[in-house]
Amino acid sequence: MHFEVKLEKTLQDRLWSYDLFDILVDGIEVGNIVFRRASSHLVRICGHIGYHIDPPYQGHRYAYRALQAIMGHIQQLGYTSILVTCDPLNLPSKKTIEHFHILNYEEVAIADPEYPNQDRMAIYEIEVKP
Repeated sequence: MHFEVKLEKTLQDRLWSYDLFDILVDGIEVGNIVFRRASSHLVRICGHIGYHIDPPYQGHRYAYRALQAIMGHIQQLGYTSILVTCDPLNLPSKKTIEHFHILNYEEVAIADPEYPNQDRMAIYEIEVKP
């Protein structure tokens, strides 16, 4: 099996810029991971990292491997720590994040229109370590 994380594009919108990476296994796109270059209040809820693995490919630690793969990129941008957030009830996401060195953790109440069906957010600060 050949695992690869490939930078697809860097985008800029009114809030932040972000790097979008494709996650490939044996040349097949199985998902993506995004690094948000942000310091606004939104990063506290959205996090610096977002990832998605297509359902047929879930359960193989691809999100973990992808985040590990882009740590060098994040470090080159000058970050020593980043925020990664998830729904506290999303156990697979929590498990993925908890494989990294956690510097800080908190669970907070949220009232954000971006997350209408969610009232709590788990916020992890993890060390950037390639």
